[in-house]
Amino acid sequence: IVLGTELGRQCGVRSIFAERENGRMTLRRGLEIRPGERVLVVEDVITTGGSVREVMELVQQVGGTVIGVGIVVDRSNGTVVLHDRQVSLLSVPAVSYPPDQLPEELKNRPAIKPGSRGMI
Repeated sequence: IVLGTELGRQCGVRSIFAERENGRMTLRRGLEIRPGERVLVVEDVITTGGSVREVMELVQQVGGTVIGVGIVVDRSNGTVVLHDRQVSLLSVPAVSYPPDQLPEELKNRPAIKPGSRGMI
């Protein structure tokens, strides 16, 4: 939300956000996309692109037009293409290993469940 808000401020345009409700991306809190409105979808990190795809579908369902996708970190290493006008600032591979094939340098590190974590 902070990233999108600041991007909107820098571009001089309105900024809104989608959030999950009952497992689906939705617009809440009185936010809306007007029919025909041009929308740039912005995400901090993608791995599979699933959440961004959901937001793009939501934009289309309410009559908006997705004009591009902006990503800060693309963990698919460039393999996920969501739009022909897609830009990422950083592209890195998301690597996972079966438990019995961990590299030595990772064997003594605790496993962390993927997902959002609070900042300290």
